[in-house]
Amino acid sequence: MSSWGLSDNTTIAGTVTTFANTTLLGSSTYFSQNLNAGDYLTISGVTGKNQVQSITSNTALILENIPRQVVTGKVAFVQNGPKSVHSSNAYALARQSNVLSLENVYGVDAAEVQTIAVGSVSIANAGAGYQRLANTTAITANTTGVFTTTGTVQPQQNATATLTFTNNVLSAITLTNQGAGYSPASNTIAVTANTTFVIATTGLSQPTTNATATVNYTSAGQVHNAIHSGWVHFVTYTDAFGNPRVKSEVLVALSKNGITGDNEDTNFPD
Repeated sequence: MSSWGLSDNTTIAGTVTTFANTTLLGSSTYFSQNLNAGDYLTISGVTGKNQVQSITSNTALILENIPRQVVTGKVAFVQNGPKSVHSSNAYALARQSNVLSLENVYGVDAAEVQTIAVGSVSIANAGAGYQRLANTTAITANTTGVFTTTGTVQPQQNATATLTFTNNVLSAITLTNQGAGYSPASNTIAVTANTTFVIATTGLSQPTTNATATVNYTSAGQVHNAIHSGWVHFVTYTDAFGNPRVKSEVLVALSKNGITGDNEDTNFPD
């Protein structure tokens, strides 16, 4: 039996029922044919992933941990991640979000290795009347630029930028975070056509003319979601100084005959 497989999100036949123990029962299922010990299961209505410990028959198996919810007649999906990785439920609650665990294992295919990000923001109109703090006209300290994407589909990570003013007009826009997951309009992830860089001033004092900007994007090959396609462990956390951090590790590198299916498009958008 292989230590991992290729499926990131395959619906298994039939439906399953969970209990307040590690037993999982199936109806019209074929556990012996569709699953192996160590596979990860995602069950509709149940939070998180559950790992198969052993298979009793086509309609019964034992999970490594007790599912978080009891459900009846639900669809289940299998993920063939590395079988050596287990649930974080084995760790103390305070450590669960930042340990190697199957909850944070993702299948990354060739299309998900790379992402479209913001390459630059160019000034379309420098505006006018952006005075310094001592003046009563619109103060630069109250003016910011924010990347905004309309609609329910959002980028994986929002880009950020800072503004510089000279002689009461906008003179430069400096990109501080390129963001990620700004895919083209044909994709289901945040479309570039719906994203704008909005320059706004708060308070009663306003500029005589608002500045505007144009967002320019990278090609998909310039920014990477992951170092390599395959099975990737990915976590976000806050360090001791309050800074957001990302930790990513390729557990199994796959190129030819790689990941099939697509379990999510949030951390690793196409």
